[in-house]
Formats: sequence, C-alpha cells, structure tokens
Amino acid sequence: MGNTFKWIALKAGTALGRHVPSLFYQLYYREIYRQLFEITNDPKMAVDLSYKLGYTAADESAQRQTAVFRMFPSDPVKVLEYIPLMWQIYFGTPMQKYTTEWDRSDPERPILKYKIEIDPMTFDIGKDKVRDNLPFDQFWYNQNCYGALMAGLLTQCSSFVLKLKGKDQRIILHNTKNALHGDPYFEFHCQIIPQEEFPSFELIEGFDKEHYYQQFLGERSAFESQADNIWKKITNQIDIDQLDEMMEDSAGLMRVPLRKLIKKTAKMSPFELFDHFTNDEDKFFQVLGFLSVHIFNEKGQLLEKLFSNDEIRRVYGHIFLFMKNNAAKLTPLSVIHDLKDYFLQVLSGIAPEVFIQNIDKLSAEEILQNYYQGAQKALTDLGIPFSELKSNLYQEIAQYGRNSDQQTTSNFTEQQLIKREQLYGELSQQMMIISGAIISVPMQFSLMLFYKTLAGSTELLTGLFKTLRESGQKIVDILDSLKDL
Repeated sequence: MGNTFKWIALKAGTALGRHVPSLFYQLYYREIYRQLFEITNDPKMAVDLSYKLGYTAADESAQRQTAVFRMFPSDPVKVLEYIPLMWQIYFGTPMQKYTTEWDRSDPERPILKYKIEIDPMTFDIGKDKVRDNLPFDQFWYNQNCYGALMAGLLTQCSSFVLKLKGKDQRIILHNTKNALHGDPYFEFHCQIIPQEEFPSFELIEGFDKEHYYQQFLGERSAFESQADNIWKKITNQIDIDQLDEMMEDSAGLMRVPLRKLIKKTAKMSPFELFDHFTNDEDKFFQVLGFLSVHIFNEKGQLLEKLFSNDEIRRVYGHIFLFMKNNAAKLTPLSVIHDLKDYFLQVLSGIAPEVFIQNIDKLSAEEILQNYYQGAQKALTDLGIPFSELKSNLYQEIAQYGRNSDQQTTSNFTEQQLIKREQLYGELSQQMMIISGAIISVPMQFSLMLFYKTLAGSTELLTGLFKTLRESGQKIVDILDSLKDL
C-alpha cells in the first residue's frame, strides 16, 4: 500500500478509533462468542458460526459500499497489503509490532502470514473471572481460533474486491494462532486460491441474499445508475495504488499512463519492451522519434494533408533539417539533461537496471540526434523528399517563385494576383506560427524544470498540438484556395 493513501486512510481509521475504542470491540466480540456458545454449547461450532457470521455481515456491508471497493487494486497480492488498514478500522487501533512472511511453495496458492505481537482482542481477557468464563483455549475449528469472526469478515472483504474486478481468484483468511490458544502471537493466514476452490460460508443453506439485500439497497435512479457506470469505467482504468504512485512524485504522473499505454499497444509489459532495447539504447530514441511523428499524424492525418502539397513538404523539410542541425542551439542541453533525469525516474521499476544505466551514460547531444534521426525516417514515410531538397530554403522558395511567375503572367488576372499575394502572406504567417510554436517548446520545458515541476507538460503538449492542428488546417485551406485560382 502506497505511503500517501496509507497515511490518509490510517488517519481516517485513527479518527474512527477515537470515537469507537478497541475496548468496545473486545467486549462486543466476547459477547458474540458468549451467545454462540450458550446456543451451541460446543466451542468448535461457536468458532464455525463466528467465522460465517463475520463473512455474512461483511457481505451486506460490501454490497452497500461497492463504489469504495472499486478503488481497491485488482492484484490479489496488493489487496492483502490492505489487511493492516482493515484491522485498524475494525479494532480502532493500529496493527502493532507485526511481521509478514510469504510462503510461495505453491505458486498458484501463495500464502501471506501476518504475525502480530499485540492482539487487542485478547488483551486482559481472563482477569475478570465472572465475565471471562468461556473455554477460550478450546475455541479452535478448521484452522481458526478466537479471531474467526474477524477472519471471516476480511475473507469476504478481500474476495469481494476480486469478484468486483472480475478476477478468477479469491482470498481466504484464517486465524491460525492466538494467545488464548497458548500461542506466542496472533497470526492471520492469508491464502490466494482459484475461484473454483473458494468454499461456501452461508449461514442458512439456500438463503436468497440478493433478494434480501435489495430491500435495504432499494431501487436506483437513472442518475445513480449512470454515475455508477461512469465510476466503474474510471476505476477499471485506475485504482488506489496507481493514484498513490502518481501522487508520490512527478515521475508517477508519467509512469502510470506509460505502463498502461505499453501494455495496451505493445501487448507486453514495460520491462519486456525496454529489455528489447537493452545495450541498443540509441535505437530506442530513434524509435521514439519515429513513433512520435506517426502518433501525431494519427490525429486526423494532419501531416499527410499538410504534406500533400510538394512545395509545403519541401519547406517543412528544410525547417526540420534546420532544427536537427541546430538542436543544441535551439534546445538547451541542460533541459535535455533534466528531461533525461526525469525519464530515468519514470523508468525506475518498469525497466531493466542495465537499460537505465546505459541511458544515463548517453549525452544530451546523442539523445537529440537519435531522436531526430528517427523522426526524419517517419517524415520521409509521410512524403518529405529529404534527398531531393535544395541546399537551402531560399533556393527552394526561389524555384517555387519562378514556376509561379511563369504561370502568373500567362493565366492570372489582376484580381487573382492580388488574391494570390494575400494567400502567400497568410501562408507565411501560419508557417511562422508553427515554427515559433515548435522552437518555443524547449524554453517552456526549461521553465517548468526550473520550477521543479512537469505538471504543465500536458497543457504544453496540448497547446502545441492545437497550434499545429489549427495552423496546419489553415495552410491546407490556403493551398486549396491557391489551386482554385
């Protein structure tokens, strides 16, 4: 469980504990056992019923708190990390002096053991001879001691999360050790098992719990149903652990969506993807530049439309080469260095260590040139004839002007000439807007890094895309108008 949400949740648990002290739970717990024992006169049956009672009680509560449980992670191992939080909320006191131990001898059914030195449920029990007259040392059945009710409750809560997330696994807990049973500590035995092996814990066989709960839950309005559907979609994409990772530092804001994007598009884990480029990190940045161009073009095929005109694609070819050849001047190397450091933070935990170390060894100049090299390959795919370009942009425009003048003198009217000059002016203006937007990106990034934040990176990139899209569309419209003259 992450530190941020753990702190928030535990503060909430502490507030609850101040209003409902652990002594209340201890006495209430003991009275439940007293009633069960008086009814059954059998310690084993009392434990069995206690477990099922906790399981059933938590079921009804879970049905009412579905929205909350949707925020829990879908990984069973991650769910088990919330046991201390559930303990604190239930007992009103933190889980103290505990250790954990994994048993992975059966990979399909791993076991996590919580060994707890301080058990608030058994504290001082036995000193009141009048009240403490139950056979506590005999409360043992089916791997459960006196803490069976709590084990049943947590079994329901943890398994409900997995059911809600559509997982084919469940979690079952047992209170296998207890001071009242003569053990040196309290122990929760938490096992992840296949769904088909999950037993039934119904108190009453054939009980129609869905119909029973419905009378308390009531009919949901159209607005509530719509809100539930929206919340379901949100929590299907992100859970508490991911939110916590995003809030821990700025790298988490990029790491979480990057991990999801790689899994969705590459159909593999980030670790596997980055491992393909280990010891070939130059190629990684080339691929990054290549994909950046093509991903940008996916938004309405803007670049393809822009490059449909030969003169325009040649002009943009020169603009790109100018940026590539002067990358170190247009982009402060300190900014690239800071971006590299940020990228290394993003990669932490999702890429091989060797890959991260090799990236760290690359200079800012090497990263820039590899990125531009990949981008140039993509722009070539989209129609920019880099091999056919003139030596400079002036010669390119001059050649275009000569061709236009020949056509003008023979075909254009005076009104068309005026219109053409106006369109050329607008065309130059839009090209300057696009060039300025692209060149200003490094400076904006440097300002964000200066203030130690990348929170505005999304706004920056969104603004850049909007500028390129709007100006690009205007250029296409201008070219269409020129063709109509």
